Amino acid sequence: MDNIHGNSRGVADISEFLRHEPCDQCGSSDAKSIYTDHAYCFSCHTYFPPEGEQPRVTAHIALIGEARKLPKRGLSEKTCQKYKIYRDGDTLRHYYHSKDGALLGCKVKSKDKTFWYEGESDGSFFGQHLWPSTGKRIVIT
Repeated sequence: MDNIHGNSRGVADISEFLRHEPCDQCGSSDAKSIYTDHAYCFSCHTYFPPEGEQPRVTAHIALIGEARKLPKRGLSEKTCQKYKIYRDGDTLRHYYHSKDGALLGCKVKSKDKTFWYEGESDGSFFGQHLWPSTGKRIVIT
């Protein structure tokens, strides 16, 4: 399995998954995934960069706002709840999760169409944690 992430130039790189190992940060027996150019623990959310750089623990964020129907976008309240699309006053928050469902961060859009990201990202698509992990699929963006 490949892991897609942005490099320092903002260009997506693809690193190849190699194996699982115990995590020396949290003691998990196999949650640390080793890739060709980095490692990541899906238990304690620690990113292990290439040799010579310090590991970092991802920011822990909380859900803010509430799921509401978004009629202009054709989204029901039930869909917004499932995908964690929350309205917080005049902002809209799209929450991103790891493959195991852990909350990583959110893309925020203000009423005046200013966008920013809070927290961490593992490079997955929005809502990807809800997809089955087996089988074939096509993603159109």
